[in-house]
Amino acid sequence: MNKNIFYLIVIIFFLNSCQSVRDGLTGAKRNQSDEFLVEKKNPLTLPPEFENLPVPIENLNEEELVDEKDFDIRKLLGNLPKDESEKSGSNGLSESLESSILKKINKN
Repeated sequence: MNKNIFYLIVIIFFLNSCQSVRDGLTGAKRNQSDEFLVEKKNPLTLPPEFENLPVPIENLNEEELVDEKDFDIRKLLGNLPKDESEKSGSNGLSESLESSILKKINKN
């Protein structure tokens, strides 16, 4: 009988010292934020130096953009002769990237 009382006291002591068991037995709730509470944000504003940003270039036509992309791709692939790679513009390209790739495929 004394052993049962001793075990009961030890179990009650350990359960009482455990915070999560204590919260579960007393029905205490955790501090939870309200999931439907929405914080009000300030309205959007322009950056302080917005007027100092450069104006986008609208004069480039699509052919120039395609030629520049073709030139950049050929430059990365190493398909440009030295005189073409030194040019700043891409208007001197006579072959397209597709034709140069097809030539390489046909060689192999």
